[in-house]
Amino acid sequence: MANDYPKERLEVLVVDGMSEDGTRDVLAEYRGRYPHIKVLDNPGREQQVALNIAITSATGDVIMRMDAHSTYKDNYISECVRALRDYPADNVGGRWITVSREKTLVGRAICFATSVFFGVGNAYYRLMSLTGNGPAVREPKWEINVAYFCCRKEVFDTIGLFNEHLDRSEDLDFRWRLRRAGYRTLFVPSIECYYLMRTKYFEFVKHMFRNGLWVLLPLTHAPNVSFSLRHVVPLCFVLALAAGTALSVVTTLGLRVLEVGLASYLLLNVYFSLRIAMRERDPKYVFVLPFIFLSLHLSYGVGSSVGLARLIGSRLARLWRRPSKDSPAERRC
Repeated sequence: MANDYPKERLEVLVVDGMSEDGTRDVLAEYRGRYPHIKVLDNPGREQQVALNIAITSATGDVIMRMDAHSTYKDNYISECVRALRDYPADNVGGRWITVSREKTLVGRAICFATSVFFGVGNAYYRLMSLTGNGPAVREPKWEINVAYFCCRKEVFDTIGLFNEHLDRSEDLDFRWRLRRAGYRTLFVPSIECYYLMRTKYFEFVKHMFRNGLWVLLPLTHAPNVSFSLRHVVPLCFVLALAAGTALSVVTTLGLRVLEVGLASYLLLNVYFSLRIAMRERDPKYVFVLPFIFLSLHLSYGVGSSVGLARLIGSRLARLWRRPSKDSPAERRC
């Protein structure tokens, strides 16, 4: 409501997952003040289901996703619409500025760890510069992920709705289907929102585990979905640690490989921790960030390992259930 976009040209669809915490009373108050707000029920309580409910209910020409765990600059909506108008883009969006839900040293360290290349790879919409508080990418850039989509409604008429089988990674499937249909995505770093990161340590680890779990699991329901290298690096890290540990039991070569791998990781970890501590002018981060980086990569990688095991198990189960050429069922066909 604080955004500068004309209210008479705005339709706000709030998709509520059957809240029982007083949210409905707050929404009723807002609906009384702003007639362009509509509240839609989401009995499925999943975000991909919520997105489809909103998309099919929307009457505007442009559809924009704005999640409830983020806050937005007052020109966010107008900047998205302007970029969609001024560039030959079919989907536009901006960047996350990650902020801590808890004002603690660990909470801030988690935000910093998930905002640099060593932590999250080439997720440009997350990345901050190591020399200042600005974005790592300062100019509009084509064909990289954006924080939240903003596209014309006709795009969904072509590529379809979100895959409701995907508990996570629905954005990866969405981006792949955009590219396959020939649609272009533009990242505009001046479009900013503030993402409220889970910054209690155990909630953060659990969240990263689930993110890692759903890196490969989408292949069960969307076999053509594509991933970036950054999505599988933590998996390779965990598998390399496991293989190196196993080999070190039987050969000194395995031990040497494990030592080199861990030493390389430690050097990179300490380097990025030092750079962030220098940027923030606070030496305490030198002692906290290495542990946060390691927790991030291990929890994500272990989650991906579990996802890989489930994916292989589902594929084997399908092969087992498939009738052989000599089976009675096959002969009857």
